[in-house]
Amino acid sequence: MKKIILLCAILGITFFGYSQDVKVNINNEDATVKDECPYRINGICSTDDIGGVDVIFINGCPDCYVSHPTISLKNYNSFPVTVLWSVVRDGKVKTGVTILGVDANKEIPLGGGFPEEYSLNGLIVRKLAQ
Repeated sequence: MKKIILLCAILGITFFGYSQDVKVNINNEDATVKDECPYRINGICSTDDIGGVDVIFINGCPDCYVSHPTISLKNYNSFPVTVLWSVVRDGKVKTGVTILGVDANKEIPLGGGFPEEYSLNGLIVRKLAQ
């Protein structure tokens, strides 16, 4: 009889010990802030982009002896937009901001070189607040 009581006591203590093992795991992730922005231009995130603007690199003066690389922007939206653009040439980044009206075209001179030497680094189109 003593053996049965002793066995029940050991089993009870063991069961009681397992039932008290509570683990709390609250927000076990890294405390750093995660930035979901692929790229930024002048502090504006690319997630704000609404699209609707076409970009073409052209020679601004086709009849000239010297090349004048130009970026041509065309707005296909039915409202005015602000365009933040970023281009790269030889590892150097050039950024700018342009306002385009409804169905507007705008050509922006980039400087020296040839249009083929430039590549688009990023473009963010946002609706112009009225």
